[in-house]
Amino acid sequence: MCSAAELNITADDLKLICRRHLVRETCNYRKFYVNSCELKKLDDGPAGFLAHHYIMTVEISEKAVGYSDEKRSINSQTITFFVKVFPESVQEQAEYTNEMKAFQKEVDLYSFLLPRLQDIGIGSKEWGAQSYLTKDDKILVIENLKADGFEMALTHTGVCNFDFDHLSVGLDVVARFHACGIVLEDRSHVQPPQMYPDCFEENAYPDVKNHIRMLGLKNAIHAHLELIKRIPKYQDNQKLNTILTEYPKVIMKIVDFVKPSEQYKNVVSHGDLWANNIMFQYEERGEEKKILKPVDGRLVDFQLVRYAPPALDVVTLVCNTTDSAFRKEKQSILLDGYYKSLTKELARFGIVAEDIISWEDFLESCAHYKLAGLIESVLFGHLTRLPTEIANELLTSSEKFGDFIKSHARDEYCIRAFETDFNYRTRLTDSFCQIIDNYIFNN
Repeated sequence: MCSAAELNITADDLKLICRRHLVRETCNYRKFYVNSCELKKLDDGPAGFLAHHYIMTVEISEKAVGYSDEKRSINSQTITFFVKVFPESVQEQAEYTNEMKAFQKEVDLYSFLLPRLQDIGIGSKEWGAQSYLTKDDKILVIENLKADGFEMALTHTGVCNFDFDHLSVGLDVVARFHACGIVLEDRSHVQPPQMYPDCFEENAYPDVKNHIRMLGLKNAIHAHLELIKRIPKYQDNQKLNTILTEYPKVIMKIVDFVKPSEQYKNVVSHGDLWANNIMFQYEERGEEKKILKPVDGRLVDFQLVRYAPPALDVVTLVCNTTDSAFRKEKQSILLDGYYKSLTKELARFGIVAEDIISWEDFLESCAHYKLAGLIESVLFGHLTRLPTEIANELLTSSEKFGDFIKSHARDEYCIRAFETDFNYRTRLTDSFCQIIDNYIFNN
């Protein structure tokens, strides 16, 4: 537990946060007292590399003339919020996040672009959490989606995989998000990156030689090669030599993939779609009400937003949360579902989806970005799929985190996970084989 003051959240900040929440939830401004506030730090594991996360619990009571303190306590209510804090406590982590501009970018997005997109979507299903406070580029207070009944799929499955129902709902949420960006551009006749340039600076794979992320990308590739050496089907010397030479060239193509396309329609894109960045709401189904079926979702973590074709988000989400066998059977149905959701959402605003992105262009762009999705599945996967006990080691000291990002010390963690964790080994091997067999040997 910690206090709001320890995070530099003042009494005035708390009043503003609660007032904004009450106005949104009740459409009514009420005078109130803030009785108490406490914060509990979450154990994020691999999800906590770019921020520290807290649940803030605030008790308020209505301010009414003539009410005693006892009467006010009876009329009190408790509100919870999700708080993201810049990771200052671990030096290397703070330097990495700062150079990457991840936290500052998300603060800018929640301050400017995302509220505009959310206003556009009023009357439709929401796609993201509401922001209640951004402060000093170091604090972000948003709606606690868990209190609204949303949770990560990981809670149910235990692994970072989605079934058909989760992906269908997830892609519907992504379509709603994309549609709001398209409407904003259609109404303003200006591309979003021209409105808010700081919100679209590429910070995942910037085409800057000495950038910390490019150093991290090269170290990721080095770790990948060490893992590939441990896949039996590639241990023949001739095959392995070809892979060691060509694989880095293939993975580095991601730097061009994430740039705005000159061929396909670009939209405001999330850029960071993996299992933990969509939260789901569930309904009980079946005669015994024991089957939980996802019925809605919300996007979280807008730290890597970019301006790119919608296919890049779509294939990234699909490749990050499924294996090749699942995609072979279900991907065409999922793509059709996404496009129908986009069409339906745009129709609410009198926009014909075919006039913006034709079905044929969408399918063609998905084929074009298929390799990008596979690349993302190994770049995300070798990190986000680390077993919790190994991932937590990286957050215990500045030195370990720095070594993981900046040196080949990353190899040791990944090799240990690959050799000891079945899920880590199986999913990464599947993605490695898809890249190597289809984009190295077939070429």
